Amino acid sequence: GSFFDFNPRCGSFEANPPFDDGTMLRMLAHMELLLARTSLPLAFVVIVPYLPSQAAWMALNASRYNKKRLHLPQVHRDQDQPCQGLDHGTGSLVVPITVLD
Repeated sequence: GSFFDFNPRCGSFEANPPFDDGTMLRMLAHMELLLARTSLPLAFVVIVPYLPSQAAWMALNASRYNKKRLHLPQVHRDQDQPCQGLDHGTGSLVVPITVLD
């Protein structure tokens, strides 16, 4: 089913949405609504690429529910280890993890 039809009241969940502003902003709005509606323990671990100039990235980090942001260490990739996503080239990849609680 659709994430946007998902309405948990408690629990911990991981989200790795498509990396476009529209989807990520809609996801964040849905998560914030769910968090505002419950007094039970509810958390979302959000995994998106480091895109500091993107509106959704800024909104996620400015969220009042943002309790923790972790950055996985940089991983050097070479041509023998392709990475799917926005960056298909070689170089370093930083993966930030944000916890909304």
